Amino acid sequence: MIRNAFAYVTRKSLKSIIILLVIMAMSTLSLISLAIKDATNRASEETFKNITNSFSMEINRQVNPGTPRGGGNVKGEDIKKISQTDSIDSYVKRINSVADLVDYDIIETQETLANQSPERAKNFKRTVMLTGVNDSSKETKFVSEAYKLVEGKHLQNEDKNKVLMHKDLAQKNHLKVGDHLKIKSNLYDADNEKQANEIVDLEIKGLFDGHNKGSVSAAQELYENTLITDVHSAAQVYGDTEETAAYQDATFFVKGQYDLNQVVKSLQKLDIDWREYVLINGASNYPAMYMSISSLYSIANKLFYGALIFAGIIVAFISIPISMGYAQIAGLPAVYGLYCSILPVLIYGLVTSSPQFVFGVDATPAALVGGTLATLGIVSGSEEAKAVVPSITLVAALWLLLFFFIKAGRIVNYISTPVMGGFISGIGVTIILMQTAKLFGGNAGTGEAIKLLIHIAGEMKSFNLLSAMLGVGTVVIILVAKKFIPKFPMSVLLMVLGAFATAIFHIDRFGVKLLPHVDKGLPGFSLPDMSVVFKNPSDIILLGLSVAGVVMAQTLLATNNYANKYGYKVSNNREILSYAAANAASAVIGGCPLNGSVSRTGIADQFGCKSQVMSITASLTMLLIVLFGTPVLEYLPVPILTGIVVAALIGITEFGLAVKLWKTDHTEFAIFVGAFLGVLLFGTIYGVVIGVILSFIAVIVKAVEPPRAFLGVITGQEGFYSLNRYRNVKKIKGAVIYRFNGALFFANINTFVDDIEKNLDDNTKWVIIDAGGVGSIDVTAVDRLMSLYKALEKKGIRFYITEHEHTLNDQLRELGAGELVEKGVVRRTIPLALRDAGLDRPYPVEEGEEEQAVSGEGHEDNERLAEIEWAFGADADEWLEKMAAEMADEIGSVKKDEKNVIVDAEKHAAWGRIGLFDENDLLERLEMHLFDDKKYPNLDIDDIEKRIDERRVVVEKKLAQINPDAIQMLKEHRKEMLDRLKLHNPYAYEHMMEQKRKHYEHLKKKDPELAQKLKNFYNLSDDDK
Repeated sequence: MIRNAFAYVTRKSLKSIIILLVIMAMSTLSLISLAIKDATNRASEETFKNITNSFSMEINRQVNPGTPRGGGNVKGEDIKKISQTDSIDSYVKRINSVADLVDYDIIETQETLANQSPERAKNFKRTVMLTGVNDSSKETKFVSEAYKLVEGKHLQNEDKNKVLMHKDLAQKNHLKVGDHLKIKSNLYDADNEKQANEIVDLEIKGLFDGHNKGSVSAAQELYENTLITDVHSAAQVYGDTEETAAYQDATFFVKGQYDLNQVVKSLQKLDIDWREYVLINGASNYPAMYMSISSLYSIANKLFYGALIFAGIIVAFISIPISMGYAQIAGLPAVYGLYCSILPVLIYGLVTSSPQFVFGVDATPAALVGGTLATLGIVSGSEEAKAVVPSITLVAALWLLLFFFIKAGRIVNYISTPVMGGFISGIGVTIILMQTAKLFGGNAGTGEAIKLLIHIAGEMKSFNLLSAMLGVGTVVIILVAKKFIPKFPMSVLLMVLGAFATAIFHIDRFGVKLLPHVDKGLPGFSLPDMSVVFKNPSDIILLGLSVAGVVMAQTLLATNNYANKYGYKVSNNREILSYAAANAASAVIGGCPLNGSVSRTGIADQFGCKSQVMSITASLTMLLIVLFGTPVLEYLPVPILTGIVVAALIGITEFGLAVKLWKTDHTEFAIFVGAFLGVLLFGTIYGVVIGVILSFIAVIVKAVEPPRAFLGVITGQEGFYSLNRYRNVKKIKGAVIYRFNGALFFANINTFVDDIEKNLDDNTKWVIIDAGGVGSIDVTAVDRLMSLYKALEKKGIRFYITEHEHTLNDQLRELGAGELVEKGVVRRTIPLALRDAGLDRPYPVEEGEEEQAVSGEGHEDNERLAEIEWAFGADADEWLEKMAAEMADEIGSVKKDEKNVIVDAEKHAAWGRIGLFDENDLLERLEMHLFDDKKYPNLDIDDIEKRIDERRVVVEKKLAQINPDAIQMLKEHRKEMLDRLKLHNPYAYEHMMEQKRKHYEHLKKKDPELAQKLKNFYNLSDDDK
């Protein structure tokens, strides 16, 4: 054999040398271009990641003064317009805002404390600076390494309600990655122009380190007191959305192949008021270096397109045996596999939004069609089959078109990563089993795993040792090369060597199968004969639906898997349109249904292909092969081509994900295994269905058993902490405080109730629910909640629901549990619920210890919120009036002098005690009711007036400590109410003002300080008579 080979080479020396040189040139071109492209990308990223190939957008302060605090106010819509241009690779937008920590403390130094005025100490006691970014890894301080991520992960564009916290601030407040904290709007911040009063719940995604190098004058300037949040959260504290927020600035990163100056110049054409902004070129100070890199990019891109073309040629060659084999499985002559790899693939490449996925004749649709032909008794390869198969393909294309119009691609949004990983791995292993027999000289199989294993065993009678050595050797060589020389086109070299082995050694004489003979030429173009559909309408229409479902599910899942892997996005709906168009083209040329090819995509991925230039090249290459090159195909050994396919399939499996899931989450691992075995044992559609069902089961399980904890207090710290997590947490005596994180609905309300009932004892007086994580509630849960409330009421236990959003109150009222809102069961915060229960800091704790009071009046902080408005929304005024009337009736029935008559009446009202803002409003309304002497003729007005004024002084003193500006707002509000009373009830108004003047004259001698306050409250004059 060797002697014959040597003789052939020497006899055909010129031909052999030319072929060898062409192969070497093509391989070298691919390798060099990929290497240069990769090196250029890395050089650009590392050298210019902070200065070149980017520009910043800032406000033009000569025209645009910015925010009241002097920050930027770049419009989000203008940032979006720039980000959507073709030349922009990515961008970072920043919002600078201010917020207060809820129940946690900031870090102070001796320097910041020394510079702090009393007013600032009150107004900004827990204030932190927020930097909202859509990608924290590209935030300026992280890029400059002023900040370093030490734990967790960076914020990404899709994150919401996530935060990176300084490790020192986290340590001070006993927080870690995965914990939640709340921030709220600061009403004194000048940039909070809407006077937003929002509370935002954040999950800590990571911790960073870094310290100021210079001195600071305020605590908020410390790096330790900066929170890096997602854009959504930073905007929310100002009452804005991501779209309506004012941005400090934005930095745009330009794709390397573009000239930065030209990009900036072209942006002037956009519909943006450029007078408002300036664009700062990041590369302006480095022109020589920038031009050098740009030139290198230009060369690399030309070579890279050469590599893409070369990869397209390789994909075309790899497609030959696959397409021909699956075309035969679908019931068509083998040559139709080549026909289907020309026009349909070209159309797919032009329409798809995926830059790298490969479309073509594939296993599952082919098997579905072939199986149906056998059921209908149609002989494979017959004229009847050549008429029926294109009709099935057209029906499948029409189904896909319907899927496009109804946007069925949204189904992918409901498929989790474990399902997707299991699905891809199942498909990969299934196709490997289909191809295994071809490695040792047998024929490809169809069906699911068990059937395929039986097929492999049956094909062992065709076992050929040389074929097995070539096939298995190809797999091993490619896998080893992928590890040590990943960019080298080893599959190309092996394919060429296989062709040489056929030409020189005639390996086909030793039982090695070669590709079959194919005639030259193209098929005709004609619409399928749809009359065949009416002969078996149910079979063909249902088959078309099945094929369309397989194509959509399998290809969309695999396409999104690659998109997630490489960090780009695809349009699911546009993908479905490309599938429909490609299959319609296949039907017109008489072809079979096409599908996304995981194996060919894996091969293209080895060459770093990220452009559909590859698909277009592959289709044109196949056109040339069909027209001129079919004789060459007969030299390609099937085992080597199969080995290339199998090696690519091994690379696309996600068993690494399975190992990770096993270590971290057994439930997710079970979902992966379910999807994997579903595809392997029952086929694509059933595998997806099983995976989706398992995902929904997992969601339900997590919803039934959400994170929850019982809370207590830590000595010297504000806030409420898990009793099980921290050793020094003490339970408040007589109180069960229960945090529940999840929507309350029929599946988990039993867990909720059981947890509470198990933790009640003879000393329990109050049950307080921290419902900050409860976003919604259903009617079943409402019924059980009402039953729990009634049962606790019978036991003399007061029940509270706190910390939730106002929308939950609306749901309670709509679902028939308005009693919980009206009777004050719902409370804005836990401290307010404890206050209504008669408990203020320091709270009494179990084990005979009393909690240490924290410095200042921090426990009043939450009472700045208007609780009644939070609970009742638009009905707030009506309910305050109702409460004032209730209290007036109780006070009007008092027959003796009672010192605490006002506070007691408030406690006895349906709602109970309320926050300071609401209490001040309530006192005004109460006063107006009580001065109606027709309704309360026996009331000692002078005494009641004194009690109300005394209580008002206490309330307003506390409010002044929290928010000095609030006093002026209250005076304006009081004037509005008096004007309204004067308009609607002049008699009551005159009567009340007369009593005020008398009371003022009486107090001038007995209590001058209180008299002066009364005078200021009602604008009384010494001349008033």
